[in-house]
Amino acid sequence: RTVGPDDRRAARLAAVAPLPAEEPAAQETGPDLGAILRRFRADTHFTQQDLSDLLGFSQPYVSLLERGKRTIRDVTQLRRIARLLGLPETAVGLLPLAA
Repeated sequence: RTVGPDDRRAARLAAVAPLPAEEPAAQETGPDLGAILRRFRADTHFTQQDLSDLLGFSQPYVSLLERGKRTIRDVTQLRRIARLLGLPETAVGLLPLAA
C-alpha cells in the first residue's frame, strides 16, 4: 500500500473534534494511549492501517499499542503523536512546557 496524501482521510481528520485533554480515570493513572488511539480511530472511522500511515508506524505496532502490549515513553514521539492527532500534549501524559 502506497503512503501518501489521501483526501478522504484528510477530510475525516479535519472533521473530528479534538478529544478532551483528560478523562477522569486518566487523572489517577495517567492517560491510556491505547484508548486514545482507539477513540481517535472510532471518531475518524480510520482503520489501524490508516492510523499507522498517519503516525508512521506499522499496523501491527498500532495494534500492540491499542491493546496495551507496547508503550511509548519517548517524549519526542508522544509530542509527535499528540500533534498529528490534534491533541494537547497533556492528553498523552506530558506536562505543559514551562513558560
